[in-house]
Amino acid sequence: MGKNTYKDEDEYRRRRERNNEAVKKSRVKSKLRSQATHERVQQLQMENTKLEEKIGFLASEVEFLKDMLCANHSDIKTEDSNRVQTMLNDEMQQDHSMGHNNPPTGNRRLRK
Repeated sequence: MGKNTYKDEDEYRRRRERNNEAVKKSRVKSKLRSQATHERVQQLQMENTKLEEKIGFLASEVEFLKDMLCANHSDIKTEDSNRVQTMLNDEMQQDHSMGHNNPPTGNRRLRK
């Protein structure tokens, strides 16, 4: 019974040692994954902030260009001006609701 007990204890110690090493390795891997995820979140938040700033800039530019168009073409009928405004607003709303935060492209034709 003496030899078996030592063998069993040695086997138990080897298994515990291997398990402890596996646990350490797993924890290191988990920590690295967590750090990578945290860095990616920060990167995406920065990118999101920049894109939101760009949206604000482009929206201002659209307003400026609409004002310029109206100022330079005062002969445009009010009805046409309202139709252009409605079309631009609809397009911006549609793009925003679809997850696109792009300014209107102007590719749609006005209907008379």
